[in-house]
Amino acid sequence: MSFLGRILRFLFWVLLVSWVVKLLGRAIGGAGATPRTPSYPQREPAGGKRLVKDPVCGMHMAQELALPLEANGEVLHFCSEQCRSKYESSMVRRAASA
Repeated sequence: MSFLGRILRFLFWVLLVSWVVKLLGRAIGGAGATPRTPSYPQREPAGGKRLVKDPVCGMHMAQELALPLEANGEVLHFCSEQCRSKYESSMVRRAASA
């Protein structure tokens, strides 16, 4: 038998044995088990602080450090006075154009 024939026969048996082992593993390890999707735990920020997002620049920061502004019945949080003033000026422009 040639060298190439021996390699092909070896690969065939490796494939066959791995297939049988996989089938036996499924039969023994729970045939009806559904595959589990990995679940990643939700991590809290350091110190258990709640993070809020600045609607202007998109920066996340601790709620205690953010500058709040109540607009349209909801409280928005900003990272700086500049972002807060940008948002307020855009609100004025939207109100003037309406």
